[in-house]
Amino acid sequence: MISIIAPVYNEEEVLHSLYERIHEVMETTGEDWELMLVNDGSRD
Repeated sequence: MISIIAPVYNEEEVLHSLYERIHEVMETTGEDWELMLVNDGSRD
């Protein structure tokens, strides 16, 4: 399994786009994967 860890800070408006892009690339690999978004104190 591939784990992708992405820090996010006040990124509410782009999270969907981030997920869609990562999903598009990872689906081409055929590998199991997970995405972990780490919020480090943002206001959103």
